[in-house]
Amino acid sequence: ADTLVSDTLQSTGGCDSIRSLYLTVNPVYDTTFYDTICQGDSYYQHGFSLANVQSGGSYTLTLLSQTGCDSILSLHLAVLPTDQQIIYDSICPSSRYVKYGFDLTDITAGGSFQLPLKTVRGCDSIVTLELYVYPTYFYPRSESICQGDTINFRGRRLYESGMYYDTLTTVKGCDSIYSLDLTVRPMPHLSFSDVVCYGNEYSRNGFYLPVVRADTLVSDTLQSTGGCDSIRS
Repeated sequence: ADTLVSDTLQSTGGCDSIRSLYLTVNPVYDTTFYDTICQGDSYYQHGFSLANVQSGGSYTLTLLSQTGCDSILSLHLAVLPTDQQIIYDSICPSSRYVKYGFDLTDITAGGSFQLPLKTVRGCDSIVTLELYVYPTYFYPRSESICQGDTINFRGRRLYESGMYYDTLTTVKGCDSIYSLDLTVRPMPHLSFSDVVCYGNEYSRNGFYLPVVRADTLVSDTLQSTGGCDSIRS
């Protein structure tokens, strides 16, 4: 504590000599701080310099006061955890995914997606979505038929050219598509008109009649290069 000390001595002349000491004690400062921080953040307060703090603990910083005495700073630092959550899910191709805070449209391939959030204490909370996209089942088919014929496609009888589709649902709830590209080949009809004298034979345009005695209509069925019937008359 601050002190006043006196001492009485005798001078060389034999008289009392009083010596006094006025002693002032400067305080030693010991200050304690309590604080919190998010995991992975840096702390630069009260003279402390801590980078990338991962766990809580106590830290001490020794300084000198203006009077040259020790000044001790103690920091008790609590570290709030950063939440890391991984979600595994699946989806059909080209669908929209709206779950767990994600809003993803027209998903065609799987992958990892991250959503940065904040906890109630203001720390980072990262949600990682590992998304699997089911494969697309597509069964294309091309066929051709002759005019007048029909073809069975998934229970439907078809007779005109065009693209036809049939959509089913897989056990995972995704579309399974069957397609048919149908071509209808025409049936050519060749018609000829000709004259011949009564009783003569006729051997033109691929026909042969040995004796013609009246007006006649003759038809002949051939096969075209496409495999369909071709009528010649």
